[in-house]
Amino acid sequence: MQQHFNMKYLLSIILLPLFIACGSKQEYAPAENELDAGRQFIEATLQGDFKKANFYLMQDSTNIKLLKHMEESYKNYPEDIKKQYNSSSININSINDLSPNETEINYANSYDKIAHSIKVVKVNGKWLVQFN
Repeated sequence: MQQHFNMKYLLSIILLPLFIACGSKQEYAPAENELDAGRQFIEATLQGDFKKANFYLMQDSTNIKLLKHMEESYKNYPEDIKKQYNSSSININSINDLSPNETEINYANSYDKIAHSIKVVKVNGKWLVQFN
Protein backbone atom coordinates (compact mmCIF):
# COMPACT_ATOMS: atom_id res chain seq x y z
CA MET A 1 0.00 0.00 0.00
CA GLN A 2 2.80 2.40 0.92
CA GLN A 3 4.66 1.65 -2.33
CA HIS A 4 1.48 2.33 -4.37
CA PHE A 5 1.05 5.69 -2.61
CA ASN A 6 4.70 6.60 -3.22
CA MET A 7 4.36 5.76 -6.92
CA LYS A 8 1.27 8.01 -7.24
CA TYR A 9 3.09 10.79 -5.43
CA LEU A 10 6.17 10.39 -7.62
CA LEU A 11 4.11 10.39 -10.83
CA SER A 12 2.23 13.51 -9.79
CA ILE A 13 5.50 15.32 -9.10
CA ILE A 14 6.87 14.30 -12.50
CA LEU A 15 3.71 15.00 -14.51
CA LEU A 16 2.56 18.24 -12.88
CA PRO A 17 5.27 20.44 -14.45
CA LEU A 18 4.55 18.81 -17.81
CA PHE A 19 0.85 19.68 -17.61
CA ILE A 20 1.66 23.22 -16.51
CA ALA A 21 4.14 23.67 -19.36
CA CYS A 22 1.70 22.33 -21.94
CA GLY A 23 -1.05 24.64 -20.77
CA SER A 24 1.04 27.77 -20.56
CA LYS A 25 1.05 30.46 -23.22
CA GLN A 26 4.14 30.63 -25.45
CA GLU A 27 6.34 33.50 -24.34
CA TYR A 28 9.32 34.95 -26.12
CA ALA A 29 12.26 36.78 -24.63
CA PRO A 30 12.20 40.54 -25.21
CA ALA A 31 14.84 41.71 -27.66
CA GLU A 32 18.07 42.82 -26.01
CA ASN A 33 18.75 45.45 -28.66
CA GLU A 34 17.70 46.58 -32.11
CA LEU A 35 19.70 43.91 -33.94
CA ASP A 36 18.28 41.16 -31.74
CA ALA A 37 14.73 42.36 -32.45
CA GLY A 38 15.40 42.45 -36.17
CA ARG A 39 17.03 39.02 -36.18
CA GLN A 40 14.26 37.43 -34.12
CA PHE A 41 11.59 38.91 -36.38
CA ILE A 42 13.31 37.95 -39.64
CA GLU A 43 14.09 34.40 -38.47
CA ALA A 44 10.51 33.93 -37.31
CA THR A 45 9.10 34.99 -40.68
CA LEU A 46 11.53 32.73 -42.56
CA GLN A 47 10.48 29.81 -40.36
CA GLY A 48 6.78 30.57 -40.72
CA ASP A 49 6.39 31.36 -37.01
CA PHE A 50 4.15 34.39 -37.34
CA LYS A 51 3.09 34.35 -33.68
CA LYS A 52 6.72 34.92 -32.77
CA ALA A 53 7.12 37.54 -35.51
CA ASN A 54 4.06 39.33 -34.14
CA PHE A 55 5.64 39.41 -30.68
CA TYR A 56 8.52 41.50 -32.08
CA LEU A 57 6.23 43.69 -34.21
CA MET A 58 5.10 47.20 -33.32
CA GLN A 59 1.36 46.81 -32.94
CA ASP A 60 -0.33 49.24 -35.31
CA SER A 61 -2.90 48.55 -38.01
CA THR A 62 -0.47 48.90 -40.92
CA ASN A 63 2.14 46.56 -39.44
CA ILE A 64 -0.46 43.99 -38.43
CA LYS A 65 -2.01 44.07 -41.91
CA LEU A 66 1.37 43.64 -43.61
CA LEU A 67 2.38 40.76 -41.33
CA LYS A 68 -0.97 39.06 -41.97
CA HIS A 69 -0.36 39.40 -45.71
CA MET A 70 3.11 37.83 -45.28
CA GLU A 71 1.58 34.96 -43.32
CA GLU A 72 -1.09 34.30 -45.95
CA SER A 73 1.53 34.31 -48.70
CA TYR A 74 3.75 31.94 -46.72
CA LYS A 75 0.87 29.50 -46.15
CA ASN A 76 0.33 29.29 -49.91
CA TYR A 77 3.94 28.32 -50.64
CA PRO A 78 4.61 24.68 -51.54
CA GLU A 79 6.34 22.68 -48.80
CA ASP A 80 9.68 22.61 -50.64
CA ILE A 81 9.73 26.43 -50.80
CA LYS A 82 8.89 26.65 -47.08
CA LYS A 83 11.81 24.32 -46.33
CA GLN A 84 14.13 26.53 -48.38
CA TYR A 85 13.06 29.63 -46.45
CA ASN A 86 13.26 27.75 -43.16
CA SER A 87 16.85 26.69 -43.78
CA SER A 88 18.01 29.99 -45.26
CA SER A 89 20.27 32.39 -43.43
CA ILE A 90 20.01 36.15 -43.01
CA ASN A 91 22.46 38.28 -44.97
CA ILE A 92 22.72 41.83 -43.63
CA ASN A 93 23.33 44.35 -46.42
CA SER A 94 23.46 47.43 -44.19
CA ILE A 95 22.53 48.77 -40.78
CA ASN A 96 21.66 52.44 -40.53
CA ASP A 97 21.25 54.07 -37.13
CA LEU A 98 18.62 56.71 -37.80
CA SER A 99 18.53 57.89 -34.17
CA PRO A 100 19.29 56.39 -30.75
CA ASN A 101 15.81 54.81 -30.87
CA GLU A 102 15.55 53.88 -34.56
CA THR A 103 17.63 51.61 -36.75
CA GLU A 104 17.01 50.51 -40.32
CA ILE A 105 18.15 47.02 -41.28
CA ASN A 106 18.54 46.16 -44.96
CA TYR A 107 18.84 42.41 -45.49
CA ALA A 108 18.22 39.48 -47.79
CA ASN A 109 17.94 35.78 -47.11
CA SER A 110 20.22 33.21 -48.69
CA TYR A 111 17.34 31.52 -50.54
CA ASP A 112 15.70 34.22 -52.66
CA LYS A 113 18.34 36.95 -52.19
CA ILE A 114 15.69 39.69 -52.48
CA ALA A 115 16.59 42.86 -50.56
CA HIS A 116 14.19 43.83 -47.77
CA SER A 117 14.20 46.65 -45.26
CA ILE A 118 12.74 46.92 -41.78
CA LYS A 119 12.95 49.63 -39.17
CA VAL A 120 13.47 48.68 -35.54
CA VAL A 121 12.27 51.24 -33.01
CA LYS A 122 12.50 51.48 -29.25
CA VAL A 123 9.05 52.04 -27.74
CA ASN A 124 8.54 52.11 -23.98
CA GLY A 125 11.90 50.39 -23.49
CA LYS A 126 11.16 47.58 -26.00
CA TRP A 127 12.78 47.12 -29.40
CA LEU A 128 10.07 46.40 -31.99
CA VAL A 129 9.97 46.00 -35.76
CA GLN A 130 8.14 48.47 -37.93
CA PHE A 131 7.72 47.88 -41.65
CA ASN A 132 9.16 50.66 -43.82
